[in-house]
Amino acid sequence: MHRKGLHHRTVHVWVQNTKGELLLQKRSSSKEVFPGLWDISCAGHLSAGDSSLDGAVRELEEELGISVNKDKLQFLFTIPRHYTSPVSNIIENEITDVYLLKRRIEPGNLEINRNEIDEVQFISINELKRRVEKGDPDLADHKVEYLMLLQGDWLQTSDVDLAD
Repeated sequence: MHRKGLHHRTVHVWVQNTKGELLLQKRSSSKEVFPGLWDISCAGHLSAGDSSLDGAVRELEEELGISVNKDKLQFLFTIPRHYTSPVSNIIENEITDVYLLKRRIEPGNLEINRNEIDEVQFISINELKRRVEKGDPDLADHKVEYLMLLQGDWLQTSDVDLAD
């Protein structure tokens, strides 16, 4: 799929804590796409027959150890994406559904999949804005998605799920 640049479906999930901070993951340095860069809380390809919501729930569990009911995920938007890796023969042609999970959560409570993720951190919305605006080379290249996320009004903290 990536070698031929075939179109495919993916899902991205942003996790926001009760302080309004967003969870970033540092991708494993062994990943083919964006190795060692800070990225969206959780992301993955859809399996055959999966809805994007099914994929979002699966990826949260697989990458971060977060079990969640589908109704806790807020659909934000769908975004097309094309990316050609400068260091490998990867061509991404994706249609991505983007979700938000608001939850009381601490990084130490996550069960991080070390095959996927080296580390995680929460950052403020203002810090993410600053890093995107300055073109931080340590952030995975999702500028359009970052801007769409930051321009929406969905990052309000008043409705964060207080369940652990």
